[in-house]
Amino acid sequence: MDTSGFYALVVKKDHMHLRARDILQEASRERALFVTSDYVLDETATLLNARGYAHLLPGFSRRWGTPGYASWNGWIPAVSLRRSRSS
Repeated sequence: MDTSGFYALVVKKDHMHLRARDILQEASRERALFVTSDYVLDETATLLNARGYAHLLPGFSRRWGTPGYASWNGWIPAVSLRRSRSS
């Protein structure tokens, strides 16, 4: 997942929020995960701060910066949603 996906999930006023939420719910039903990197997380945190959503950072960090979502390099989910569908 890239910065725009995380941003849309966190910022309810974003025009893609509902779509991002639906994709995440579908992935959850299919027990699929997304692949991302710590660079994307840093970029998302910077974007949230720059656009005036710094108050959302604690929730973002709790949700996406916890070991439960980590498998490689201390953070990155191992399975891609697209890969799980094509199998």
